[in-house]
Amino acid sequence: MLPAEYILLVTPYVNQRTGEKVTLIGLRTVTEFTNFRYDLVVQPTLDGRTLTLLIQGLSAPELTLPAMGPAEFRLERKDFAGKYDIVVSKHNKMFDSYTVRVTSAEVKVEKVPGERFSEIVTHIEDW
Repeated sequence: MLPAEYILLVTPYVNQRTGEKVTLIGLRTVTEFTNFRYDLVVQPTLDGRTLTLLIQGLSAPELTLPAMGPAEFRLERKDFAGKYDIVVSKHNKMFDSYTVRVTSAEVKVEKVPGERFSEIVTHIEDW
């Protein structure tokens, strides 16, 4: 198996600003950067019950204060419930496809790819 380059997070979450219950979908690099906390540039596309996260690269943060950590992408969905396929795509060349079942209380992983460049977690503490 390839070493993981990215960690996918799918978890129930309460938006701190609005108090709304949402599903938080996050993607981060395993690599921790020492100069900046880069943004992971991802193009999300929802087609029916398939969410594709197309990784496009890294971008420098708007504030250039020194910070350490992984590059991150976050997406909150209010209407994300039931069974979904989540595809993590690296430059449209490599694909990892996960199947998850989402409720307001938990996310269950039903299928993971064999050979993959990413891992999936369902609790923010593990991300």
